Amino acid sequence: MYHHEATNAKFDYILERQLEDSIGTVSGSYFRFTYKKDIDYKKLKEDIKNIVLNKLEPDTRRTVSIKKN
Repeated sequence: MYHHEATNAKFDYILERQLEDSIGTVSGSYFRFTYKKDIDYKKLKEDIKNIVLNKLEPDTRRTVSIKKN
């Protein structure tokens, strides 16, 4: 996810996870995994492994439910 803080006009990347199921979409941001403009992809790969293997929960959580007609 491309993250922008308007106060200083600098851009960073934040690792975000999104899961979809029949009920809706659940997403969350891992603010402890924030990357500057030049991303170190080897480090990013290791960070993703860390999240998956250690079952780390995101710092924020958003849920968008699917509307049923």
